[in-house]
Amino acid sequence: MRPGSRVLPPGSPATPSSQTSSQAASQTPRHPKSNSLSLFYKKLYRLAYTRLKMLCSYLLTAHPELEPIIWTLFQHTLQHEYELMRDRHLDQLMMSAMYAICKVKCVDLRFKTIVTAYKNMPNTSQETFKHVLITEGHYDSIIIFYNQVFMQKLKTNILQYASTRPPTLSPIPQIPCSPYKFPNSPLRVPGSNNVYISPLKSPRMSPGIMTPRSRMLVSIGESFGPSNRFQKINQMVNSSDRSFKRALDLGSTPKPLKRLRFDVDGQDEADGSKSGGDSTLIQKLAEMSSTRSRMQEQKMKEDAESRKE
Repeated sequence: MRPGSRVLPPGSPATPSSQTSSQAASQTPRHPKSNSLSLFYKKLYRLAYTRLKMLCSYLLTAHPELEPIIWTLFQHTLQHEYELMRDRHLDQLMMSAMYAICKVKCVDLRFKTIVTAYKNMPNTSQETFKHVLITEGHYDSIIIFYNQVFMQKLKTNILQYASTRPPTLSPIPQIPCSPYKFPNSPLRVPGSNNVYISPLKSPRMSPGIMTPRSRMLVSIGESFGPSNRFQKINQMVNSSDRSFKRALDLGSTPKPLKRLRFDVDGQDEADGSKSGGDSTLIQKLAEMSSTRSRMQEQKMKEDAESRKE
């Protein structure tokens, strides 16, 4: 008998000890690759559904019931016919799934109409629907891809949606709300002191109307200028020194910003240091005030003389 073994009473069935079972369970190999694949598909489904939802909002507002059906076919393609993703664009499968469901559901939606609406989506290119892989080394339009590849591969599954017992709808991916989608105040980017993000309310707004107090405005999707401006943005983001903002506007060597601070007596200080005399700004204000006073006195004299006459 081995040390530590337990003697079973007569007639008891011989079963493995709980200790042995727990050891075997703890020694079961884990598969980190499966976790990575699960994370990849989770992100892929979120992206795919977000793109599909946007395209449906352009084309199928009169048929909202089709969106979950199209998503079910789209998700089935990504999960079970994943070889169709090789060397192809995700949006090519999305447009094909939309066209297939609309056809079996007798909704009049031409592929040309889908492509026209697709052009209005962000991050699109004509190559996506004009240059689609058909066979190895051979490319053609997306309608050729649908007829010769997509439809042939998924014909049985597509026809099921026209039957009285269609496939079970796939669950809709949970899209996390972005912390930056707030309607009012801009939000500070985590880890940065000087970078804030706010939604663009109207594309026709001028930068002065959108951010009247900003030193810098970056509009995604528009020409920004020479590459050295991006380097200055990186310097500004990585540094808490706000002088880089001024350098970005003026296009010159960064200089320390001077801030006016009013003390109890009403005198101005620049950067906390006392000035030997009135600053240039104060002098100009004084001159303007003096000129205005002289003009008012002159007008009062002219009004008095006119009354005497």
